[in-house]
Amino acid sequence: GPLQSSATRDRITAFRASLSEAGVPLPASRIATGDGIDHLAIGHAAMDRLLAAGTRPAGIFCSSDLIAYGAHRRLHEAGIRVPADVALVGFDDNPLNDWVAPWLTSVQVPYRAYGAAIVEALAALSAGGPALRTILPHRFVVRTPAGPA
Repeated sequence: GPLQSSATRDRITAFRASLSEAGVPLPASRIATGDGIDHLAIGHAAMDRLLAAGTRPAGIFCSSDLIAYGAHRRLHEAGIRVPADVALVGFDDNPLNDWVAPWLTSVQVPYRAYGAAIVEALAALSAGGPALRTILPHRFVVRTPAGPA
């Protein structure tokens, strides 16, 4: 996603930390993005950059499902199958996934709790309190086999 976005930075930081804890560090050279704000175009351009680097990844984590849609399109254009050839994971678990992206495994964000958490954080700030850091519960939604290990 756009690296100037705090959501993107936080997701990438947490993902890299989890990989490092598991003994599989992710070098910065394996992180790609695209220009602009259109997540579909960002995913397509980022996947193009990764493919142009000459090494096809075994798995790809996208910081939004829309970015994953764009990455999937570029993989399809290159003749690379998801999930048979490469595992692709999104973030958000867009409600449309069951309809338009049954191949997309995703991290599900609890949208019903999202608004209340934002209101609570804004209320705390407006009352002069410290900024709240809230991590909402999430779950991993696997729609297809994970693909290659």
